[in-house]
Amino acid sequence: MYVVQGQNGWNVKYAANQTCAAEGSTVDMSCTYTYPSSVTVTQSFWVIEGTKDLMAQSEYAGRAQYICQDKQCTLRIKGLRESDMTTYKFRFITNPKNGKYTGEPGVFLTVTALQIQVTGVTVHQSYNEVALNCSSLCSPDPPKVPSVSVSPSAEIVEGSSVTLTCSSDANPAANYTWYKNNLVFMNGSQFAFSSIRSSDSGQYCCAAVNELGMTLKNISVDVKWNDTAPVDLTTDPDYTGRVEYENNCTLRIGDLRESDSAVYKFKFVENRLDWGFTDSAGVTLFVTDLQVQVIRSTFHQTYTEAVLKCLSNSPFDQPIWFKNGQKLTKVETASFKGKFYPEDNIQCASREHEGCRSPPVYAPKRPSVKVRPSAEIVEGSSVTLTCSSDSNPAANYTWYKKNTNTNVQPLSKKSKLIISSAQPSNSGEHYCKAQNNMGRKTSKNIFVHVKYPPEVPSVSVSPSAEIVEGSSVTLTCSSDSNPAATYTWYKENEDSPKASGQIFTITDFRPEHGGNYYCEAQNMIGRQNSTLQLTVVAGKSNMIMNIIRLTLVALVLIPLFVLVIQGENDWGVAYPSTQICGIKGSTVDMHSTYTYPSTLNNKRTTVNERLWFTKGENHEPVDLKTDSDYTGRVRYHCENNKCTLTITDLRLSDSAVYKFRFISDQPGGRYTGLPGVTLSVTDLQMQVIRSETRQDSTWAEVKCHSSCLPDNPTFIWYKNGQKIWTETTSPSHAGNVNTGDYSCAVKGHENFPSPSLCEFIYCLLFTFIGN
Repeated sequence: MYVVQGQNGWNVKYAANQTCAAEGSTVDMSCTYTYPSSVTVTQSFWVIEGTKDLMAQSEYAGRAQYICQDKQCTLRIKGLRESDMTTYKFRFITNPKNGKYTGEPGVFLTVTALQIQVTGVTVHQSYNEVALNCSSLCSPDPPKVPSVSVSPSAEIVEGSSVTLTCSSDANPAANYTWYKNNLVFMNGSQFAFSSIRSSDSGQYCCAAVNELGMTLKNISVDVKWNDTAPVDLTTDPDYTGRVEYENNCTLRIGDLRESDSAVYKFKFVENRLDWGFTDSAGVTLFVTDLQVQVIRSTFHQTYTEAVLKCLSNSPFDQPIWFKNGQKLTKVETASFKGKFYPEDNIQCASREHEGCRSPPVYAPKRPSVKVRPSAEIVEGSSVTLTCSSDSNPAANYTWYKKNTNTNVQPLSKKSKLIISSAQPSNSGEHYCKAQNNMGRKTSKNIFVHVKYPPEVPSVSVSPSAEIVEGSSVTLTCSSDSNPAATYTWYKENEDSPKASGQIFTITDFRPEHGGNYYCEAQNMIGRQNSTLQLTVVAGKSNMIMNIIRLTLVALVLIPLFVLVIQGENDWGVAYPSTQICGIKGSTVDMHSTYTYPSTLNNKRTTVNERLWFTKGENHEPVDLKTDSDYTGRVRYHCENNKCTLTITDLRLSDSAVYKFRFISDQPGGRYTGLPGVTLSVTDLQMQVIRSETRQDSTWAEVKCHSSCLPDNPTFIWYKNGQKIWTETTSPSHAGNVNTGDYSCAVKGHENFPSPSLCEFIYCLLFTFIGN
């Protein structure tokens, strides 16, 4: 019996106004409450005497618990004592002044101890025969036939609010389960339809259960179609972001939910008038919670061997299995083992609802790859490769770059491969693999072209020994670039080019041919020059050619940075190491030294600013300290013409080329060091190489892998976060395993272990390295 208190929207309903329980046991006392929508509940709790929260009272410490959600609140008391016998009331406080409400009359709890009574004695010569009875004032009772009701009790129209309520007297208190059409619908004594649909019509059954038994009561719900005010699904909040119309009359619903089971009707309106037509029958959609679970699987070259199980939240008899739409008549168990090929799909259904099948499980279809913004990009820019595949269960994705090395390492284990600051080394064929427990598939190759300006041209002269006047001299120029550069030769103080092409030949060499020559390499991205000087030795008829210096004048269009090659008493930047590797989550240091003339043009040189960067904006580098991707993770340590960059909490996205730049007070005195430091960040991965199931144990060989490891590493092995086995210098280890989470770490980087391999032993046994 429900006890109701309150009015004008303020209500507290208790599931029962009295309950009884044995000393030492656990009891639940439940209520539901309502209040006007204009107020907000700030606190809710249970009280006994006065208004003090029960949880704050020492005699209930560690024994009382609140289970509250959706305007329902249950008080659970464990380890009952006789002193707990009293009246318990629910109280809630709202945001308006004096908004404090206590539900009356509350729930009276009776707590009694078990007692043994002698009900009969028979005396024998050497013993007494005694009849004993264990009793309590709280006599346990199975649930009585439930009382079920529908509110409102009048005709139910689609779109209205309807509440189903079920209650039963029982000791201990009953738990309630609602069924619809013999399938579990929900748990709890009460359920509210906020906007009931015609598909909600049907026979509902409430089951009241405790340790002593179960009772049932049916109730019928008939929802009338409200044809006067149909709600467009595109405006229905229950379908937000999940529905789309195609060709004006095809409805597509994504991310199906069980609540989507309904009758769907199509309506059209003529000439924007109120007249329209709605088909009265509609399309009935059933969404089932049946699903096929892949328990374990083994990949072979052309097929996958797997164990499948048909699961449901609702009890059902032995399922029916379907392969490619055809019933498997020889399979009559809840699980079965079979060979499955890439084109196969498997479903299951209950015998009572053969037409309502589970979603099919199948291996990934051939992945498709999308490139944004384009597969042709400029050095320093970003590109995103996205891999997608139709599969169930959902596929896991891995990105690779094709090369001649047979041991190809993954670039990313996500559906997206993001190259944030493209370098020439990123050019090449990329592909992704989609894999689930039913199989795997590889995408077509996609070629990424990274365009970059010419590097500093390399110039040479032939012959390199003394050149006799009248002989032939050949100058050669070459530079790496993408697309390929064009070459032009100039002589200083002459407007017209001397020649085009990589090779410039001067026949019949004479003294007037001496002077400065420079080669310009240019493509659509930028251009760079290298200069050489041909000098005539005075008093001789021959000419000795010397390369006095090489001065790089860099004009890079995208991005626009200026590089001055260092020389004696000149500007320069040097990096002790240009390739560094770091483990995800750890800390890394990158070092640079820089030089500059102490005075220039009779002015002392002062360095005003030092910074590190990976990318540019508006033709200027972005200081890492101001880059939002590195907030709180970078620091500089600069002194004595040295500057160290420290990055903490390394992320995979930190993989990039880092360059040092310093700015002086000299005119044009901004200098960036190339090629920079290439940082590669990888994470540890624990992989199963092979495993065997033995008579009383499971044996597995595992490997701790990363493309980035320190010299002479020592590996540490963990199970459930605790060290197991002994530390090894080998990345592989073999031993007996059982259920648990396995991971590994490199000594010195214990705080950055690999992700756990798996939670269940069957996952460990069937996760293999291989193609």
